Amino acid sequence: SVAMETHGADSLAACVKAQEWVELSDITSIAKCLGARRVSRKSFEWLTAHPVFSRVVSDREAVSACIRFAADEGVLVPPACGAALAAVYGDTVARLVEE
Repeated sequence: SVAMETHGADSLAACVKAQEWVELSDITSIAKCLGARRVSRKSFEWLTAHPVFSRVVSDREAVSACIRFAADEGVLVPPACGAALAAVYGDTVARLVEE
């Protein structure tokens, strides 16, 4: 599994780092509409039972991916979707393929 989040909305990455179910004090990313200060208990359980590649990108990277997607596909999506798009437009997918 691949988990893409923006800095400031990176609750899953915080769990990976702490190796426990943690909660962010606030969502500070511009990508707020899909943000959660704490991942669900089920998501945390999945994280501990399965390999998950967690990557955190900047708001700038997320917005840049949204702009590229709009230019390529003619569809505008919010910055929260840009984190996932950044996996494709950035180096994340290429790195995973190499591994």
